[in-house]
Amino acid sequence: AGAGGALSFGQYHTTYPNWNLAQIDGIRTDTSWGGSLVFKVNNNSAETNSTEVARINKHGLTFNGDTAEANALDDYEEGTFTPRFKNAGSSVSYSEQSGYYTKVGDIVSYTLVITCGNITSGSSAVQVEDLPFNAKNTGVYYPVPSIFIEQGFNATGVANGGFTALQIDNSDTFTFYTQQASTGNNYTVILYNMLNTGSSNTNIRVRVTGIYQVA
Repeated sequence: AGAGGALSFGQYHTTYPNWNLAQIDGIRTDTSWGGSLVFKVNNNSAETNSTEVARINKHGLTFNGDTAEANALDDYEEGTFTPRFKNAGSSVSYSEQSGYYTKVGDIVSYTLVITCGNITSGSSAVQVEDLPFNAKNTGVYYPVPSIFIEQGFNATGVANGGFTALQIDNSDTFTFYTQQASTGNNYTVILYNMLNTGSSNTNIRVRVTGIYQVA
């Protein structure tokens, strides 16, 4: 590593003529062409003593002298997406499909609302798809969205256990479950044919908030 140009910000003082308040350095950070932009501030120990508070290079943004690639913040974005029920049948009609997300590094948080009617009565699992990113594929990492059933969506056998969900690894989809006491797994996948048909399902509104690590 080697030094490059530096831009210093000082304060005129008759007693401390070299008082350095802050500094931005351009430095070489590897054996080829790589470089970093390093931000330092006076650490209050002496007029010329400074401490690194941030660094920007090809890996992203790090803080407080950390140079580890794995710790670099390499992405920030906000956006919208259009969630929908998966395998809900060709007759399903949506009046609202709104999703909003914020992604910081490899963590995305989101909130969504779906309002619809005429859901199928088939035997597929009740799922929501088209989240903004696929979840990381770990084999053990299953994000758990928070679900609020605002209207309709009554289901046979769900009254006592309520609704919960798990997001599928390496997927933009999560599956609805109900939690039930048993000697085995304490959950059951909710199927579309478990939903009570009739007026209770002509207008369904579901609100979901979640956070997960992206692939």
